[in-house]
Amino acid sequence: MAERRQLTDRFVRSLTPAKRGTRNDIWDTVVRTFGACVYDDKDSDPARRGKAGRIAFIMYTRFKRGAAPARRIIGTYGAITLEDARRTAGEWRSLIAKGIDPAAIEKANREKAAREAALRVRHSFAAVAETFIADKMAHERDGKDAERVLRTNFVAVWGDRPIADITALDVLEIINAKKRRAPQQARALMVLIRRFFNWACDAHVYGLDRSPCDRLSVSRIIGPAEAQSTPE
Repeated sequence: MAERRQLTDRFVRSLTPAKRGTRNDIWDTVVRTFGACVYDDKDSDPARRGKAGRIAFIMYTRFKRGAAPARRIIGTYGAITLEDARRTAGEWRSLIAKGIDPAAIEKANREKAAREAALRVRHSFAAVAETFIADKMAHERDGKDAERVLRTNFVAVWGDRPIADITALDVLEIINAKKRRAPQQARALMVLIRRFFNWACDAHVYGLDRSPCDRLSVSRIIGPAEAQSTPE
């Protein structure tokens, strides 16, 4: 017969591996159907071993109405804390009471995370800059020079960042660094990056409600224009 008791970190850490070829289930008295499964082997990660060997937090219940009871692993002790595992078990019980299989929610969350990760790649500054270069600069007389400037000064710094995460402070950091050495080149950079963000806003596909350059005044930041020079 499986043991029942209130699981604590101290108790779980004191557990020793089960006898060879067996496993021991210990059910929590705080959250029904939640427990710890002690296996007959040691955890592969020495940092998690202690005395306990390999232990998984589990839940045994009917996850769907009319289905047979089943056991599912919430996580391995060490990779997840007892507190977090117990909280997850409570959340699962609440979902099941509403007729929702927790696995469906977890699948939806994984798919959402995958979509968001893919979107971050597609909407990274580097990816959007490539589209801008192909759409605008490739057809302009000075396009190659402007492309070099964009890549050297902005893509090299912001490449993997989502374009919507770039702020006015990020723009100012680059402009001010250039201003200290070459004010008029900084002016040209400001004109270029303002144009880029205006184009990105007009595209309406990159999650930009407004340009981070909207409230940045070239004359206030850099000063009056002089004879133009090409930024490096």
